[in-house]
Amino acid sequence: MADRRDALARARGLVARHAPPRVAILGCGFTGAAAAIALVEAARGPLAITIVDRDRSRGGGLAFGRAPAGELLKVRARDLSILSGRPGDFAGWMACLTGAETDPAERAAIADGFAPRALFANYVRRRLDEAAAARDEVSLERLEREALDIAPAPGGGYAVALDQGPALQAQAVILATGYDAPRPRFGRCPHAPIPAQALARARRVALVGSGLTMVDVLPRLRAEGCEAEVTVISRRGLVPRPHAETAVRPPALQVPAGARLAELVRDLRAACGRAEAEGRPWQGEVNRLRPHAQAIWQALSEADRARFLRHLRPFWDAHRHRLPPAQHARLAAELARPRTRLRPGRVLEAVGEAPCRLRVVWRGARTPETLGVDIAIDCSGHRPELAAPLPASLAAQGLAAPDPSGLGLRVAADGRLWSPRGGDLSGLFALGPLGQGSLFEITAVPEIVRQAAQAAATLGDLLAMPGRMTGRAAV
Repeated sequence: MADRRDALARARGLVARHAPPRVAILGCGFTGAAAAIALVEAARGPLAITIVDRDRSRGGGLAFGRAPAGELLKVRARDLSILSGRPGDFAGWMACLTGAETDPAERAAIADGFAPRALFANYVRRRLDEAAAARDEVSLERLEREALDIAPAPGGGYAVALDQGPALQAQAVILATGYDAPRPRFGRCPHAPIPAQALARARRVALVGSGLTMVDVLPRLRAEGCEAEVTVISRRGLVPRPHAETAVRPPALQVPAGARLAELVRDLRAACGRAEAEGRPWQGEVNRLRPHAQAIWQALSEADRARFLRHLRPFWDAHRHRLPPAQHARLAAELARPRTRLRPGRVLEAVGEAPCRLRVVWRGARTPETLGVDIAIDCSGHRPELAAPLPASLAAQGLAAPDPSGLGLRVAADGRLWSPRGGDLSGLFALGPLGQGSLFEITAVPEIVRQAAQAAATLGDLLAMPGRMTGRAAV
């Protein structure tokens, strides 16, 4: 019997030594799906990928998984793809889906249109399923678990503690938790359903924030029968601008190295002014800047970053995160009605839930006023929840740190976490919105896909090394 146990132990050890390296992806929204697909495509040999996520939307996440039927994307289909190096893949997939792949005019109309968000979530799931079946030597599994903690494993790599069952052992871990579970700062969460009775009784409603979240919430309230007086409150009173009537693909922009924030703002304003004077869409000038946005952000001093966030971000967001022209027209019509008001101001606090009292300093005033409403909804936008278990655990161990701007975790361009104990970590990554403080423009589809491909390439190099990774900081 003892000989048999010894033989089994030796066999297990042999299997463990020859088991393929494992990468754990924590989160299966868009970022997690993009990371999994990129890893499958970049793998140089056998690889095990485990996605850990309780959310059943699988590839949808906060951005696409909870979208009501008919709610449209804010970006043209031609600009969306979850496959690195294949721009326009979503538009091509839709064309095949509708039987329009052989008709150039129909394909062009699909590419230039704004598709339903739920359809994009279906596309992401389909591409994820295809990746899972693409290569025999790469396995892709999903655990419906919650990851609670990440710690370096004694023998190398990392151990991911789960809410059920044994810890998951992996040579590398990718945090793709996005915004995690957003906690409203003022009143209700914008994604939480409101009972029909409460909505029908409401006479006054406040929406705190006037960006893309508000653009989704306000029409939804009206469609659900809300006839209340709605006050939209934001610091500057700005709403998203419209896309150009047709897609704009401008020539590449030459950005001077080391340019200061004031120079960049002056040059962009001048470029937009010239474009309009020449009869060209100003949106093209913003589009020209976008590929350089991360490099510009990283080159700015901390003082200039702080100035941008304090004074200029609302203007950038309004011009960068735009609306389909028809949706912008409907929003303008709604804001022109007497029952809907857009007021610039800063909400200091919200007391109670229903009814709710908001303490607001209106723009141009010094003394806070109290605004009483039946329902308040936080539309101020999403931020990574750094107090969530995983980021908090990593920070407590010295394996991660907030970026100086406080917008997320400090990361390299490929998502490697920066550790105060030793620089970039070899096998810990945080992709997508978690790194927006370091990279800023890392919350939209093209940037996330590009970063996922960079992370997969880095991991391909690391996993191919003799001895693979130790889980120690690379200095």
